Amino acid sequence: AGAAPFGAAPFGAAPFGVEPLAKAFCHEGGTDLGFKRYCSCISSISQAFGPDAAGSLVVDTWVSLARCVAVVGTVGTIVSDLGFQSAKVANTVDEMLVATWNVNSLKARMPRVEPWLAEVNPDVVCLQETKLADEAFPHDAFTDLGYESVHHGEGRWNGVAILSRVGINDPINGFADGIDPDPDARLISATCGGVRIHSVYVPNGREVGHDHYHYKLSWLDRLVQHLNATADPSDDLIVAGDWNIAPTDADVWDRSVFEGSTHVTPAERAALDSVKGWGLVDTFRERLNDPKLYSYYDYQAGRFHKREGIRIDFLLSTADLAARSTLDVVDRNGRKGTKPSDHCPVLAAYRDAPARTSA
Repeated sequence: AGAAPFGAAPFGAAPFGVEPLAKAFCHEGGTDLGFKRYCSCISSISQAFGPDAAGSLVVDTWVSLARCVAVVGTVGTIVSDLGFQSAKVANTVDEMLVATWNVNSLKARMPRVEPWLAEVNPDVVCLQETKLADEAFPHDAFTDLGYESVHHGEGRWNGVAILSRVGINDPINGFADGIDPDPDARLISATCGGVRIHSVYVPNGREVGHDHYHYKLSWLDRLVQHLNATADPSDDLIVAGDWNIAPTDADVWDRSVFEGSTHVTPAERAALDSVKGWGLVDTFRERLNDPKLYSYYDYQAGRFHKREGIRIDFLLSTADLAARSTLDVVDRNGRKGTKPSDHCPVLAAYRDAPARTSA
């Protein structure tokens, strides 16, 4: 697939309509669920990245389907008009699709979350900043969509959850016993389909030197302690969520804007590196070095439309699982439209995940 994609539909030819292309993405010769499984609202392609087993690169297109040049091949090769680059959408067979999304108040965002789940159909979803007490969490609504759910919340602030279509076992709220407990609801973990999943909402830090900044650094240190107490780097394990840290300057739209601020300080990045050093891989950055790949856009100053964002939402996975990663996606469409969260959903797919191979 993709041997000679450009001749199929040369630039300057009559544009495709959205409906034919939408069908093409889900055509019988493509993947089980087509590209729609990885990005919502297929009237516009989201930022999708990463090699599949054949090593093709999925590039950030930021274009509507009508501007795509061709859809060819038996695995859904996409050709966009940005850089003349093609990509193969990874086959969804024997894969687990895991998402993370800071929803910035689940009560306010349910009209966005429910249709997104129904359309994208992830196997496991980590939610952050639900801002709900446990008794107010809408378990029944998620059950109707085919998801079991666990939630750790406190009411007006924070709150984390895990949704799963592949089972939920052994949930833990907060840090493991013996670790200094967290006063906030920022961590929940459970086993979903054989993979240990952690949904994390790392403290913001507020200002450099603030008590909350030191709490943030302490929290990340305790996360490492929690991993040491409950898991092993040889396990299939994912830690996903809102980290409130841009790992590198490439993850910030303008480093000078953040000078002297949290999210980019050496101490925060060192603390994040300590978490990774436990045995976790940022597959997104392992496969992509491009700038302007962000997950968070402030509501102010038209940041989203100017693409002035920061990448602070991501999934870290243990090495063996990371080696089976097939795709990383930032779904920009989840940030569009009416009353969105200020965060995009972020997704990753893993081939030969236990939930699929054992079915």
